[in-house]
Amino acid sequence: AFKKALLENWGKEIFEEIRKETGEIEKEINKEIYGDEQVEELREAEKGEEPGKEVEEEAEEKEKEKEEKIDLKLVKDPEKRAELLAKRLKNMSDPAKIKPLKELAYTGSMETLKYILPLSQYTSDFLRDMARNAVIKIILRLLREDEGKALLGLQQRKKLIDFVIGLESKYAYLKEMELTDPKTTKKVLDILIREDKDFTAKVLSEIIMDEDEKVRATAVKLIAEMLDQKETSLLVKMLSDHDPRVRANVIESLEAVGNRNVLGILMKYKFDRDNRARANALKAIWNFGNKEITDSLEDMLLSPDPKMRASGLWVIGEIGHGQPNIKNLLKVAKNDKNEMVQDNLRKALTKITKREQGLVVLVADDDTEFCKNICLQLKRDGFRVNAAVNGKAALAKIEEQPPDIVLMNLRMPVMNGLEALKAIRANEDTKDLPVIVMSDFSSSVLLKQVSKFGANDYLLKPCSYEQVKSTLMSHL
Repeated sequence: AFKKALLENWGKEIFEEIRKETGEIEKEINKEIYGDEQVEELREAEKGEEPGKEVEEEAEEKEKEKEEKIDLKLVKDPEKRAELLAKRLKNMSDPAKIKPLKELAYTGSMETLKYILPLSQYTSDFLRDMARNAVIKIILRLLREDEGKALLGLQQRKKLIDFVIGLESKYAYLKEMELTDPKTTKKVLDILIREDKDFTAKVLSEIIMDEDEKVRATAVKLIAEMLDQKETSLLVKMLSDHDPRVRANVIESLEAVGNRNVLGILMKYKFDRDNRARANALKAIWNFGNKEITDSLEDMLLSPDPKMRASGLWVIGEIGHGQPNIKNLLKVAKNDKNEMVQDNLRKALTKITKREQGLVVLVADDDTEFCKNICLQLKRDGFRVNAAVNGKAALAKIEEQPPDIVLMNLRMPVMNGLEALKAIRANEDTKDLPVIVMSDFSSSVLLKQVSKFGANDYLLKPCSYEQVKSTLMSHL
C-alpha cells in the first residue's frame, strides 16, 4: 500500500511535468515553422475571453454530461475514444473495468494515465495488476513513439523508465540498456509492448546478430526475461560471441532460465579467459547440481590477474555456505595484497557466515499474539528471530544484535515506530538497515511521513504470514 500510494503520486508529478515540458518544446517547434507572430495569434484565439470561475465550472459540468452521453461505438478517433474510456473507469463496476483496461494498454495516452493510476493501488489484486500493466504499456509506447520525435529529454526518459521499474521490477534492465540506435530501441520496446513469444524470438534473433557489441549484450538479458524457460537455443547460439560481456550475460541468463539441459554446454566455460564469464559459469554449474568445479576455482584464485582472483572469491561467497571444502579455498587469498581481492574476501566471508547462521529478523509489535505467531513461522522457515514490544526496546535489540531486517509496527507505546525509524536512519551503523513498517491505519499523510523517514516498504494490517515473508524476502 505504501509503495503503491507513493507511485501514484510520483507518477502524476512526472506525467504533469513532462506534459508541460513537451508542450513548451512543441511551441518552440511551431515558432520555427509558423513564426512568432502567427503562434501568438493562434494562442490568443485559443485563449479567447477568460471566463469566471463559476462560468468555468458550469462549462466543465456541461462538458462532462455531454461526454457521458456519447456512444463510444460511434467514436472513430482513437485518442478521443481512449480519453472518454479512461474518464468512465471510475464509475464502472469492477468486472466492467477489465475490457477497457485491456484496450487502454494499447491506445491510452499521457492524458489517460491520471485516470488509470488510481487503480494501481486498487484492493483487487487482479484489477490492480491490470491497471499497472496498462500504465506500463502506455509509457513504453510513449517512449517508442518518442524515438522518432525526440520531444523527451534524457532526464524525462529516465524518469519514465524509473517509474516503470517502480511499478514492475522485472523491467530493471531497461535502466542498463546500452542502446544508442533508435531503430534497435524501437524493436526492444515493441517486444515489451506486444509480449508475443514468436514476435520476440524473431526480433531478438535479428538484434543478437547486430554489429554493435553493446546491443548484443543487452539482447541477451532481454532473451532471458522474455522467452519461455525451454527456449534456450538463442542464448546458446550467443555463447560463441567474441565479446566476453555477451558470454557472461548469456551464462547468467541460462542459469536464470533454469533449463538444466545446458549443463553440458556450460562445462566448456569452466576455464573461460574472461573472469566474469568464468565465474558465472562455475556458479551456474554448481547450482545445476554438478560439484566438480574445485579445480577451476583453485586456478582462478592462483591467477596473476587480480580480477580473476576477485571473481573466484565472489563464486565462493555465492556457493560456500555449508560447503567446508569450498570455504577452505578462501585461505588461498588470505595474504593477497590486492585491495579488490581483499574486499571480495571480506564480502565472501560475511555472506557465508550470514547464510550459515541464518538471517536475523527483528519483529517489533505490541500486538503480542501477532508478534508471537509471525516469529514462530519465521523460525520454522530457518530465520533467527528477535522480538520487541515497542520502539525503544527495538533500538536496544538492534544495538545488542544487529538484524538483517526489521519488521516494525508504527503504533506502539513508549516509542512509536516512526520515532524508532528516525533513530535507525540517524545512526551511522544502521542507516542502511532495511525496515518494513506495518500499520492498521492507512492515510496519505502517514505514508508521506513514513517515506520521508526512510521506510523500505509498508504493510497494511491485518496481513498474512505469506505477505510478511514475501515482503521481507524482496528486501533480503
